[in-house]
Amino acid sequence: ERLLHWAIAIPFVTCWITALILIFVYNPDPTRPYRIVFAAVHRISGVCLVLLPVLAMFTKRGDFKIHLYNIKTAWLWSLDDLKWLSLMGIAAINKKIALPQQGKFNAAEKVNFILVMVAWPVFAVTGIMMWIQNTPWLPWLVHVTVAFLVSPTMLGHIYMATVNPETRTGIS
Repeated sequence: ERLLHWAIAIPFVTCWITALILIFVYNPDPTRPYRIVFAAVHRISGVCLVLLPVLAMFTKRGDFKIHLYNIKTAWLWSLDDLKWLSLMGIAAINKKIALPQQGKFNAAEKVNFILVMVAWPVFAVTGIMMWIQNTPWLPWLVHVTVAFLVSPTMLGHIYMATVNPETRTGIS
């Protein structure tokens, strides 16, 4: 599970950071130096984002049942998951609010998991389309829109895993 997680996380974050640089630094002025370097790192990371998770799953074939279990768990929702989502903001401010018990994944983790599962093939397909087309406007628009949609959960996941004192224990 950890190998698959990092096989997705490292290339995704690298793609995300290089995309921000390409959009906000180089789109206004494409003649700035090193644009080709950031574009190459973005493309290489995109290829890694497609290949590394597949390699991770084949490297640890014995974990396939765990991955299927995680997928099933993320896509199965209960009323407690909806309650958890509706109360999580208030519970973060008011410690008297108790969140419903969650299983392996809380509802926010389920949302993140589902978004990654949906976004991953969209990024792959639109990335390939942009790479091979002369006028990749529509694939670029879809690619960027999906990136903006997954950014809040990705940033929230990173925050909860690294900064939040109550939940960063998972990083160890």
